Amino acid sequence: MKKFMLNLITVCAWIYQVLIVVDLVGIVIFGVLGGIAFSQPGIKKEVFSQFKIANPNFGLIVLILAIFFVVLAITQFFICGYVKKIIKHIKQDIYFDKQNLALLKKMLIAIGIYTVANILMFITFSFVKADFNSIAKVTDQSFIYPFNLTSGLTYLATFYVIYLVFKSGLKLQDDSNSII
Repeated sequence: MKKFMLNLITVCAWIYQVLIVVDLVGIVIFGVLGGIAFSQPGIKKEVFSQFKIANPNFGLIVLILAIFFVVLAITQFFICGYVKKIIKHIKQDIYFDKQNLALLKKMLIAIGIYTVANILMFITFSFVKADFNSIAKVTDQSFIYPFNLTSGLTYLATFYVIYLVFKSGLKLQDDSNSII
């Protein structure tokens, strides 16, 4: 059962990484096409009047949000890669090893970057929430209780505890090896 679950997680990580790459390609294509469209004279004014966008910095804020989406996607890509490497070590019965500890530390940093980018994206989005709601004609309930922010902080705390456990386990392993 352990091997099946580890293989399942690895396959899911691979699939998620492929989806992230597709997402990043889509963001680049959308960005290039949007840049070309908005470089045409009068398009920006027409779009703003069509969607009743009052914020003159809306285009800049959309660009900033797109950058945050790219940062979030890249950190998720790296997190999946670190998970696959840790699973590879666990399949080889390598648990408390310096490589695993280094991978966990990198994962912790990536989750930290993801969480900070998510918080900054939430703050940026709050400045133009009314404009996005007028375009999408929906209300965003997650704005009231930002699930992504709390889950990011929870993951950060959880992985920090796991990192500390592995660090202690590595120290015990080294002490045990030095006695033998």
